[in-house]
Amino acid sequence: MLVVSLLVLVLPASAAGNPSPNVMVITIDTLRADHLGCYGDQQIRTPNIDSLAADGVRFERAYTPVPVTLPAHTVLFTGTYPLLSGIHDFSANKLSPAQPTLASVLKEQGYTTGAVIGSAVLDSRFGLNRGFDFYYDHFDFNRLQESNLDEMERPGNVVADTALDWLAK
Repeated sequence: MLVVSLLVLVLPASAAGNPSPNVMVITIDTLRADHLGCYGDQQIRTPNIDSLAADGVRFERAYTPVPVTLPAHTVLFTGTYPLLSGIHDFSANKLSPAQPTLASVLKEQGYTTGAVIGSAVLDSRFGLNRGFDFYYDHFDFNRLQESNLDEMERPGNVVADTALDWLAK
């Protein structure tokens, strides 16, 4: 089952002059790019993602130095390798408060930032929430006795609906 791990939405504050572009980052855990229409797949239909890719920036060569969700997202949002960020796996390590993130840099530039988390491994206790005005990561950790942290996820439609509710406010 594919789960949207993180849906990041940032909106520029209204200001006179040149309007800043809206920014949206969508990560989908364990989804290969070649399984999306915008990257050439002819069988799987992904019209909404294809439309976003057609009107936005689409990366042809984006790689991660680590194939684990939390450290891979840390690399994406800090631009640092796991050795420097200290986030190697799902251990008790937390991102340093001094480490800038994409959200904190955008916030400094006047953006309103929000993230809706679909996987508990991106919970705010690991520090990736820094710089976000809204970071929806509410999971029932009482269920951890029944399942592993990496199995606690919310479906993509719930992530999208929560993000749309936030945008409407």
